[in-house]
Amino acid sequence: MDWSRLCFALHIQLLCFSKCVKTTTETATKIKNRQQNLYLGFFFGLLTNQQYIALQALTFLIAEPNLIQ
Repeated sequence: MDWSRLCFALHIQLLCFSKCVKTTTETATKIKNRQQNLYLGFFFGLLTNQQYIALQALTFLIAEPNLIQ
């Protein structure tokens, strides 16, 4: 696995995610649903040995502090 490419791709996705998602205008339900989906993605990635999915979900959870409650 080429870690530099993976990190670069995650960085680009993180930039797009932070620009597209406005948590201040979202309802609490939407935030909670997105939080649950990211946690599911993280654990699914770990259980199925798909580190890319787990790392991507973890990156989004860290990047969006409103999701961690």
